[in-house]
Amino acid sequence: MKVLVVCATSGEAVIEGLDVMPVAGSVTTIPHKKHDIDLIVTGIGMVATSYYLGRQLLLNHYDLSVNIGICGSFSIDLVGKVIIVDRDCFADMGAEDDDVFKDVFEIGLIQDNEFPFTNGWIFADNQIQNKAIVNLPEVKGVTVNRSSGNENNIYKLKARYDADVETMEGAAFFYCCRMNKIPCIQIRSVSNVIEKRNRAAWKIPEALSALKVVINDFFNDL
Repeated sequence: MKVLVVCATSGEAVIEGLDVMPVAGSVTTIPHKKHDIDLIVTGIGMVATSYYLGRQLLLNHYDLSVNIGICGSFSIDLVGKVIIVDRDCFADMGAEDDDVFKDVFEIGLIQDNEFPFTNGWIFADNQIQNKAIVNLPEVKGVTVNRSSGNENNIYKLKARYDADVETMEGAAFFYCCRMNKIPCIQIRSVSNVIEKRNRAAWKIPEALSALKVVINDFFNDL
């Protein structure tokens, strides 16, 4: 199987066989006993993800694309866990009407069931049966340009989307893959609860260690 692994930073590239630290925009081929794996580090955010991933998918065909990395959660119960994001959305793309935020669907710029959206969400295109992920929680994600750290904004996001996790790349990854008809899955590990910014409470090394175990088991069972 020819697989593209996508992550925002080199620190999230937790795949066995990677012997060179990749840089943003680079594509690295990783030896694997069963699969042809390319890794692309896009850099942080939707714009960089869309550019580098879109370019790679136009130049190459893949049987599967896997987005890996860490994320924050609206629930403390998910901190430390590896999760599957089965749907995602662009949570801050729209317009303000005084104190009210209206997304692009509400203001009529995009229809909420216009491909690749389904009721405003982009769903993973994944039919994979894999022992490494079968028992992982499946959650809803929101993708934002500005990582949440204000209590009022956090409350509004939770109330509007009833989401479980937040990233800065997930929906862009899904969008590129679905538009290019590439099966895709988003696997992340939760490093922190989304709250007023408190880096001291983030458990990034622990999240990356947990993610590494799942990702490498995933490829060995793929």
